[in-house]
Amino acid sequence: MGRSPATIVAVLLSLGVALLVLGAAPSQQDRPPFPITYKGNVTIQGQPAPAGLSVLACVINCSSYESDPVTTDATGRYQVLVVGPPDISFLDAEMTFWIVANSGRIQAQQTSVFEAVVDPSNLTPTLNLTFNQEVPTRPPEPPTPTPTVTPTPGATPVLPIPGDSSVRSLPRTALILGMAALLAGGVLLMLLRRRRAL
Repeated sequence: MGRSPATIVAVLLSLGVALLVLGAAPSQQDRPPFPITYKGNVTIQGQPAPAGLSVLACVINCSSYESDPVTTDATGRYQVLVVGPPDISFLDAEMTFWIVANSGRIQAQQTSVFEAVVDPSNLTPTLNLTFNQEVPTRPPEPPTPTPTVTPTPGATPVLPIPGDSSVRSLPRTALILGMAALLAGGVLLMLLRRRRAL
């Protein structure tokens, strides 16, 4: 029995849609590789690192991929340094490890290679880091001087000089000015009333 042209077209369309869906699925290249988490001791010139130093890892170089930094503890160890580049193009690339200080970075003697995780028991390898250079630090900044507050002189009240003859005339002058103001007010009031009356 022959197939109808509509059935053949439907089958071909279904195959086309399936191929498109498979082509749109994310490729292996787009998926980030499984991250690796490092831990270990940090030694600087033969001594355990002081607490609070920042340690990070770079893959290929630090402008290509740089991990988030972790800090050393009181015993000079670092923990949970997660290295997880964004895609598989970083596989088999060299990894370098760095201390980040106030005025620069120094590189560890040890390097590694970022590899795909095959053995789940090796998700947190131990990598002890050795640094032969002294960690650069900024010289301490001089303390900011405390500004000295200079008192601002206030307005000095002007007092009359004892024995000044103008002091005796002040009450009389104030009385005369008050009477003149009262008289002027009375005259204006009378003029206004007369205008209203007209």
